[in-house]
Amino acid sequence: MEGIEGVLCDTCRKSFQGGNDIENRDQWHYLPGRPGIPFNISHHTRYQDFQESLNVGCFVCTWLWEHLGSSILDVNGDSAAASRSTEDFCTYCRMWDVRDAYFHVKCRWATPSEFHISIAQKNQYPEVWRHLETRPWLKISENIGSAQDLQVIERWASFCEANHRHCRPAGEEFFPTRILDVQATGPESGGIYLRHRDDIEGEHSTENLMAHSTQYPPYLTLSHRWGNHNILKLCVEIEHRFRQGIPLHSLSPTFRDAILLVRRLGHRYIWIDSLCIIQDSRADWQKEANSMADIYSHSYCNISAVGASHKPSTTGLFGPPKLSPRLLQPYAVNVPLKDRNKGMVNGPWLVWNDSIWESDIENSPLSSRGWVVQERFLSPRIIHFTPNQIYWECLESVHCSSDPEGTLLSLGTKERACLETTDYKSSRLDLAQTTPTPAQPGERPEYIHHRHWGTMVSIYIACHLTEESDRFIAMSGIAKAFRQVKGDTYLAGLWKRTLHTDLSWETSAGRGIQTRRNRAYAPSWSWVSIVGEHVQLDIPRGKFANLPVSLIRLVGERIVPDPPNGDPTGLLQSAELDIECMIHHYRWTGNSKTVALYSDNEMMDQYAEISHASGDFKLDTSDLMRRFDEADKIEGVCIPLFGVYEGYGGGHNKFLVLEPHAKNVYKRIGLFRVGGIGRWISSWSGQGSTITLV
Repeated sequence: MEGIEGVLCDTCRKSFQGGNDIENRDQWHYLPGRPGIPFNISHHTRYQDFQESLNVGCFVCTWLWEHLGSSILDVNGDSAAASRSTEDFCTYCRMWDVRDAYFHVKCRWATPSEFHISIAQKNQYPEVWRHLETRPWLKISENIGSAQDLQVIERWASFCEANHRHCRPAGEEFFPTRILDVQATGPESGGIYLRHRDDIEGEHSTENLMAHSTQYPPYLTLSHRWGNHNILKLCVEIEHRFRQGIPLHSLSPTFRDAILLVRRLGHRYIWIDSLCIIQDSRADWQKEANSMADIYSHSYCNISAVGASHKPSTTGLFGPPKLSPRLLQPYAVNVPLKDRNKGMVNGPWLVWNDSIWESDIENSPLSSRGWVVQERFLSPRIIHFTPNQIYWECLESVHCSSDPEGTLLSLGTKERACLETTDYKSSRLDLAQTTPTPAQPGERPEYIHHRHWGTMVSIYIACHLTEESDRFIAMSGIAKAFRQVKGDTYLAGLWKRTLHTDLSWETSAGRGIQTRRNRAYAPSWSWVSIVGEHVQLDIPRGKFANLPVSLIRLVGERIVPDPPNGDPTGLLQSAELDIECMIHHYRWTGNSKTVALYSDNEMMDQYAEISHASGDFKLDTSDLMRRFDEADKIEGVCIPLFGVYEGYGGGHNKFLVLEPHAKNVYKRIGLFRVGGIGRWISSWSGQGSTITLV
């Protein structure tokens, strides 16, 4: 696969040419929760067929295989993989025209995954074609972390320092409580030292400081996966030993490579959580965890050990890439492909992998770690060391070592992550600029920021935490960054000024995703109380981008941190809201699977009915779904949160579904949507009942 033109297996070729369409719509495959997107072309249906395509060198199948991840599939065919050859293996393709193709995998032993490639004619990108004729893959280093890669990183960093004003570390005076000194005894000695901030205060070197001219020198940070926890950790009894020196041979490969990288980049200090926070001191852990926002936002750059996260105890940052450098570049395909409007269209075609960023970074075990969300969000710059190459991610650009000069950026598809900044950095840049980005009509800056907040919440809630009690504190750094810009009051994951819409978050329990309440404390009205795959938190828009009208009033909040004088964005003892609102009632009927809505206490004045099949009635957790499914009748209280005008005199409301906890005290269990002309509440006088949400 060293030429410009790539090899396609017969199955991929037929998929692109539309030759194996499934005519019977009953056999079309739909993604969970996305019934409007059919994968109407069958792809590989047996594991053995997929293996044979890999053996002949089909570059599309190899990309797809890599996207699924080595922890799920083994391209070398070990015994576990061989046993799968008798199992069903289904891949589907959706290709409406020759511009792009989506693939979806569904089987018993692989997580359902979507993979995207893009296709364009040669004459659309002549510069890219000329670039491929130079065989750029032959110039890529054979080892990640080589001298060539170091030069590329230095070039990216220099350009960022000179041109990206908002990527510079925050200007306030800050330095971590403890730091690792990697050059105190010279680069040849091999040892590193744990040093305290008081040891370094007052030191000032102009070397490599650039714009970071404070009384403290620059430092780097490390994002890593702990794995089985068999790594060297800072404890109370050995802190004095760490200050006397830590031999490199006692550290994990990831730590050793990160230290070597810091030295090679000409820096002296690096912060690593397990070596700079006392792990057997709850007081120290809480204090340092509350400083995460400052630690990462003031760092010069963050080193992200993505590749090592697959096997954290044995893998470092450096080494040979998993994929051939050729597979990191586009391919030429000289066959006629099917266009839904023009029929068969002759090539040659450029075909490239638009899921490479997702495969290398987003699908990695490190990216599924809850703490990493704020580490990526807060760090102004990140160097990702993946199994295949190095990526640079800052507030204004993304680069990769297989395309260091950005030649392929002209390919310009929306999915290509190397063209646009990520959700992490676009959200962070918007806050850093403190001025609104181009907005929809009538949209205010606080709602733009809220949209970014909703994006980060959705990313975060899908990640995993070893300790569920960390759910608040692992997000506190992001909350502080938003609070500083929004100037709003943070209420256990929600915001005071947009509380009426923030309370309308939705879970994925209704789509069959296992969702439950957090075992650690969180109020039922906060999305933090949910452990599951997805939570949606946004501000709905009506006709002409109308914003929701609040139908509740917050009259009191009692957010008690743990400890009581602690950080309100961190651990909590309790969190209660006093809400003035309009009390309504509902009745669930199990036989018909409907919810009737009443505006009076006697439940005589019914003005709406909702079918569970419509998807407008949503419960928060899987056990609540089962309880309602098994019940003949359930009656309870609900309150309208807001109203949104949709035109022609109609609109909709979101109602919070509650269950009693004590007198006038309620817990949240779900919400529903109701609306239509004459069937929605458009305004509220402000007078009603006062209840407490816990």
